[in-house]
Amino acid sequence: IINIEDQSVPLAVAKALPQIKPLVEAIVARLKTGGRLFYIGAGTSGRLGIVDASECPPTYGVSQDTVIGLIAGGDGAIRKAVENAEDDWNGAEKDLKSFSIQANDIVVGIAASGRTPYVIGGLRWCRSQGIATGCVVCNADSAVAAESDCPVEVLSSAKVLSAAIHRSPWSPNETLTLDEALYGYTLNSAYSIFRDDIIGSLEKGKLADFIVYDCDFEHLGNCLTAGIVPCEVWTSGIRVR
Repeated sequence: IINIEDQSVPLAVAKALPQIKPLVEAIVARLKTGGRLFYIGAGTSGRLGIVDASECPPTYGVSQDTVIGLIAGGDGAIRKAVENAEDDWNGAEKDLKSFSIQANDIVVGIAASGRTPYVIGGLRWCRSQGIATGCVVCNADSAVAAESDCPVEVLSSAKVLSAAIHRSPWSPNETLTLDEALYGYTLNSAYSIFRDDIIGSLEKGKLADFIVYDCDFEHLGNCLTAGIVPCEVWTSGIRVR
């Protein structure tokens, strides 16, 4: 399933090329004047920005301080998740100020959902200071894109995220209540991916994206997964299937 979804990524990137071009041009223009490129993001998005920034010096011969990646929660969040750091609206502003960000720099926010407070707050502050902004998101018309001068929307398919509903007995034909489905995602899915020591949570204002399948992934054994059928698909808190 994941492999099939992965094949849609290059096509989604190709469709976004008209948006990628102006962002690249904006970045190049500022680098030529001695400006810097900052990536800001939370969780995996933040780590990807840091990976790209760390590879620029050996790959392109730029100085260590030309491309800088910032992650919500600080460098400690690179290896270990820092809970709630992504919800800090002023976090990115503080992080950027610590690098004495200037008007000739450019800040690119990375957020798959397009609604990460850390990124939105950072880009909003940058625009108020006359600092150029851009973003890479995977949803159309997002809050992050709204705060970007050069938004890039890579509209790939929904994340392959499954909810292993551990209920006994449970049949595929049984109707799950919303509370039961959310419980399966926020609590039992943590168990399914061996993170039961960190219980997931839903907070006011947050929306869950998940898929409920017609079987329990925990008990598939060596069986092929090609015949698995999604019973429910939820995106941005709305049931779309």
